[in-house]
Amino acid sequence: MSAHVLNPTILVEHIISTCGSSKILCVGSDLSRLIKSFISRGVDVYGHFPSVDAGDTAIQGRVTTGPYSHIPVADFSFQTVICAFDAAVSEDEQLLSILEICRVTKRFLYLHITYSEHRSIRWWEGKLFDAGFRKHPLLFEILQLNYIDADSFTMLFEKIPHIHETDLHLLHDKGSQQPLDMLRITGSFSNAACFRYFFFRWHIRQNDTVVHLNCGTGYGSAIIWDASLASKVVGVDASHAAIKYAQDSYSPHRGDLSFIHNPDVSVPPLENLADIVFWDCSLHPDLLPTELLSDIRAAMIPGGRLVWFLPTTVFSDTNVDIFQKFFIFEQIFHQLPTGDIVGKSSIHPPSTPNDHPVMLILVGMKSPLLGRKEDYVETFYPQDIYKNSNVVSWGRDYDNPWLFRALVHTGWRLKSKAALKELALDVITKAIPDSPDKGAALCVLGYQYLEDLDKAKRLGWLVNEIRKYIDITEQSLNPHVVRWRISNQYLLAKLSQANGKLSEACKEFWLCAQMDFGQFCPLIATKSVESAFEAGWLFMNVLCDVTMAKVAWRKGIQTAKIATNGSWKEILGNHEEPFDFGLHEITQIIDLADRCAKALHFSRQFTGRPGKSISLIFSNQADSFRAKQHWDLEAHNQQVIELLRQLKNMGERESQSTKQLMQTEQKLRDNQLEHNRQLSETTRIVHDLNEKIATVELELKELITSKSWRITHPLRFIRNLFR
Repeated sequence: MSAHVLNPTILVEHIISTCGSSKILCVGSDLSRLIKSFISRGVDVYGHFPSVDAGDTAIQGRVTTGPYSHIPVADFSFQTVICAFDAAVSEDEQLLSILEICRVTKRFLYLHITYSEHRSIRWWEGKLFDAGFRKHPLLFEILQLNYIDADSFTMLFEKIPHIHETDLHLLHDKGSQQPLDMLRITGSFSNAACFRYFFFRWHIRQNDTVVHLNCGTGYGSAIIWDASLASKVVGVDASHAAIKYAQDSYSPHRGDLSFIHNPDVSVPPLENLADIVFWDCSLHPDLLPTELLSDIRAAMIPGGRLVWFLPTTVFSDTNVDIFQKFFIFEQIFHQLPTGDIVGKSSIHPPSTPNDHPVMLILVGMKSPLLGRKEDYVETFYPQDIYKNSNVVSWGRDYDNPWLFRALVHTGWRLKSKAALKELALDVITKAIPDSPDKGAALCVLGYQYLEDLDKAKRLGWLVNEIRKYIDITEQSLNPHVVRWRISNQYLLAKLSQANGKLSEACKEFWLCAQMDFGQFCPLIATKSVESAFEAGWLFMNVLCDVTMAKVAWRKGIQTAKIATNGSWKEILGNHEEPFDFGLHEITQIIDLADRCAKALHFSRQFTGRPGKSISLIFSNQADSFRAKQHWDLEAHNQQVIELLRQLKNMGERESQSTKQLMQTEQKLRDNQLEHNRQLSETTRIVHDLNEKIATVELELKELITSKSWRITHPLRFIRNLFR
């Protein structure tokens, strides 16, 4: 059995992130550590084991004993069942147990099986499908890293609602164009079809409205719903039977996931309402893009996205040309053929001429310049919840608020750097000179230049435009103009610094540190406090003015104090439903002020101990530490994923070398544990010896200073003479 897959800490996180934290049952042998891990996370968890240690008080009252095929609880008692069979359980007994698990499970099943040559993943999936389960829509949350190893494999399932028998014909493709439910079909083809939707979940914002064209049986729509925070997902298909199946099978438990039958295979009558459209042409490759692209764009909000799945069998350069007539072209991806293991590496931008993709995915955006201010409705942070909060009042302050999503927000804006630059230049040219629209475009373009100054064209022109914008907006009362004045002033300082003009950068940082952020929001003080620190740093290192450096650092601390004492309505937005970013930004302000405080504290040591004192200024920066952790983990995950892909392609899943590697890794872990144990034991022995030595020394000292020792001193002297 894989120790990695059933590591309690990892498994608890997997279950909570895919199935939630409602009532859980653990079925298997020796899962007491797992139950304790769930309890430590505040999860109501129970167990059913063949036997249990009566002395384990931590799980008393939570565990029943008996055969796996008889669990003494009522039907549907648990939201999630975790089942881990060891090698001692026969495969026939495992099959009988699955029927019992199906009875007690309300919705989810996490299954871990020891590998058998005669009963593969596909065999087990087929048995689970027959028992009333389908693959969990969030299977790929865990599948990317540990779906299968040399000794065992893990599967994640969702229980199927009762479906009318006449709808089950959709699960069998008899040469027709009837859609299939890929979450109820085993194998690499179905995994790849499902993974497409999971991969592009990052394009969906909270509260987005998603339209899924050619949704078929609804499996892709369900994946979109489960993997995102969309407020509404609408599946559309020409097959009446498929829509009925989707409604019966996937709408239960899923709020605003709905399905619409449309015989024309076109978008429903939505105008400027869809935030993102998924268009799957794998079922209808005969449709030409010109037939639908115009209608799709009309149904989308300005700045909305289209993700278009197009089989390579019908793809041509003409598709891209027509696509760009209606949408700003952002990205193209290849989906490669895969085996039973599907990871992030199976979908990637075109890399080499040797790629032989089975599917091409085009991503494009409806131009935000097609939007009108009066049509704008904010859904990400709705105004009925965050009324008059400056930080999210884009509809109130921008001339074209649709720009915020497409141009400004780093998580959702155009993914193509070339397209982003082009849009920014277009806005700079056409926007009202003192508008927040122009300020935003100047700042976005400036940061694009800052990423690669050697290739930056018209940098001098941009710097002059930024200075003019800051000058003409000095008296502006528009909160978002105030925001962009501060951000652009900070940008000027960064551009000067990157160009080696450190004296000029010091001046620009100091100007930014002194700007009043009160008309906008305390959160923009991240720029103010950081500018104060950077100004002080340059005053000290470049201008050799320690006095002004201390003034700047004191300014940074004072600014942080003002920001945190300011309006918490602007920080939280709504006390009952606070922003998801406000307090994080405040912690950044405090971290930056902490750096200013350390600079002041250690400033007297700069001359005598320059290395040590300066290193302490930058130590314990929580945000930097978190960022390093994130990127280290991401890099490690990418290495693991790439290794899995290489192993699959080389056909080494069951190879002896992989087993030896795992055994070696286990030995290393065991050796490390033994080393730690021996080190701990040695430390204890040394500690005991030190205590004994101290006791002997104390007794010896008391003896030497005693009266009897002094009286017998002549006798000891005479004894030594005769030795």
